[in-house]
Amino acid sequence: MSCRRLLPRRNRPAQPPSGRRHKAIKPDRLASGLLWFSGPGFFIWAFAAASLSGCFLPQEDTLLDPVPPPLNRPPVILENLISPQPIVNTNNGNGCSLEFSLYVEDPDDGDVVNIEWQIVDDTLHPAQAQSPESFVSQGAAHPYHSTYVPNLSLPADPLHSPREHLLQAVVADGTPIRAPLPRNTFADGGINPQYSVLHSWFVNVQQGDCSQ
Repeated sequence: MSCRRLLPRRNRPAQPPSGRRHKAIKPDRLASGLLWFSGPGFFIWAFAAASLSGCFLPQEDTLLDPVPPPLNRPPVILENLISPQPIVNTNNGNGCSLEFSLYVEDPDDGDVVNIEWQIVDDTLHPAQAQSPESFVSQGAAHPYHSTYVPNLSLPADPLHSPREHLLQAVVADGTPIRAPLPRNTFADGGINPQYSVLHSWFVNVQQGDCSQ
């Protein structure tokens, strides 16, 4: 039996996997490819591709239908200018007085805005409208000041009876209601609604005079 001297495992030369050969790239081919990417041929090809895709073609904006008129915008009660606080405690005798105050603005110049002060004591009876008024909006920069001053010592006044009352200021650019109604209808079927917004006070009235 013949013996061959074997090289140690760590000193064996690396062998490529069987059946796979690595083909070397010739330096002249590599240089020519790099020259093509950096030369004028590449930029001509890129410009042609961009032109065919429409990137450099002028685009015209053509409106097929006229722009519809702007929709009506709701009036706004300026929350930071409301008085008094939402919960009011008062007596109903001599020397008792209250003033409810708010400021309203409507961003649509020329809108007729209606204001009603309504007392809603229960769900069985309709709201009692007090001191209805209206104004023509001059835009958001010109708020309108509205007040309601009840006569608490007068027995016929809706806030005179000793109980809890709900007072609401209803502001609308149409009929003062609790849900929006159609203002007008466009030819394409769209609806331009009117709006109502409100603010509420809970007024707790007790029997007795107020201190002077």
